[in-house]
Amino acid sequence: MPIDTTHIDPDVAGPLVDLDNRLGALAARVTALESVPLLPPNQPPVWATVPTISFQIGVASSISIAGFVSDAEALTITKNSAVLPAGVTFDSPGKRFLYDGAGAASNTAGHVLTADDGMA
Repeated sequence: MPIDTTHIDPDVAGPLVDLDNRLGALAARVTALESVPLLPPNQPPVWATVPTISFQIGVASSISIAGFVSDAEALTITKNSAVLPAGVTFDSPGKRFLYDGAGAASNTAGHVLTADDGMA
């Protein structure tokens, strides 16, 4: 509501009207800020059970694990330091295991994959 300066000394009325206009502009900015929608809280990545991974000896191939983890944000998947069989590597950016076809038959265990969406 604007200030009624009808009965106020003209030397005081000008600064009061200016202050009133500034307060009105500030209130408009605060209202605009209050109407900005908040982002939903971050949800952590969700894993599905990853089945046993196996390769056919002598056949170079890859197995993606991207379908076993989901998240709204971009994911980085890392593997722990457990040693993979000869010829098998984990391609973190590609979210897949690669087999060069040259490694011999082998079994390993203790592999842990971790998904990180970069959100706190």
